Amino acid sequence: MSEYMIRNLATACAAEIGPHVDQAVSEVVRQRLPATIEKILRRDYAGETLRLYVPKKPVSARRDRDEAIRLQYTGHNVKALSSKFGLSQSMIFKIVSLKK
Repeated sequence: MSEYMIRNLATACAAEIGPHVDQAVSEVVRQRLPATIEKILRRDYAGETLRLYVPKKPVSARRDRDEAIRLQYTGHNVKALSSKFGLSQSMIFKIVSLKK
């Protein structure tokens, strides 16, 4: 069998096997990741109090919200924006002052 034929065969096999490999890797990660994280945290931070902040929404959602606030801000509608977005007026001022 020539090298060219072997490469073609390998490419064809990879196309068939690839999705199964991805699925298998995903399954192993799902099964082992929690225990691995716990093991590393216990090893590196044994006896310490750890505080973990998990944002309610992804960073992209906050970015989109902030951009919407900047677009709607007129200089006279801070109270309305505060109510609409569920934020304090000082937070609205902070967002509009951080122009990107």
